Amino acid sequence: MMNKIGTKGILDDIEKETSLRKLIVEYDENHNIKSKITYKDIYDFVKSQYDNGQVDFYPGYTWWKTKGKHLVDEYNLVKKRTIPLSETEDLDVFDILDVIEKNYGDKESLIKYLLPYNDLLDRLVNKINKLQSNSRSLSEQIVKKDERIQILEQKNSNQQSLLDGLFYNIIGSEKELNKVMKRGSTKSDIVNYALSETFGNPAAYIDEFSKRLEIGNFTIDDQTNNVVKFQPKSDVLEEDDYDY
Repeated sequence: MMNKIGTKGILDDIEKETSLRKLIVEYDENHNIKSKITYKDIYDFVKSQYDNGQVDFYPGYTWWKTKGKHLVDEYNLVKKRTIPLSETEDLDVFDILDVIEKNYGDKESLIKYLLPYNDLLDRLVNKINKLQSNSRSLSEQIVKKDERIQILEQKNSNQQSLLDGLFYNIIGSEKELNKVMKRGSTKSDIVNYALSETFGNPAAYIDEFSKRLEIGNFTIDDQTNNVVKFQPKSDVLEEDDYDY
């Protein structure tokens, strides 16, 4: 197995150089916690890989600072990530600390590297504002729907009370009502037909009606108050109103 003593021609061996470049990437992605890779860091990492039998050679620390320094420098210079902004647009994300450190004295270079971030921030702010606007619109729609549901529930309750009162008035008495609830139908074919046309299953309605009586949703004594009393028009017409 070749160790650091036999590494004189590493840069002349394309396979060894490629292997070291891959190790640099592996270290950066899985172990590095700094803004850039140092020569000491990569030396320690490659040696540990050698000690663990993962590679069959390792350059010395001096080699990394001299002949191999460009491998680290090149990687640090182009180290970036690419994130998708849309289906057709990507953004190259550089390490901002590293960019500033390398270009703090070069205004034009700093602008070149940081301008995409400024544009990205503008787009993010616009998107956040749009999402907040959509959120407010959806909240308003939910409130309106809740109000509409309450109105419909109240309307349904009123209609149910009216229907219960009408049904009781047709039956005529509490005694007769008890008989109807036991039979599941009335003695009147017309009423039974109306119930069948209205509910499909009259017995089911009568059963639900009896439950509302039990829990107090419908009061027998007040049932007539829930029915609109209609007076036939002919009853209020005087005899001389007709033109014979």
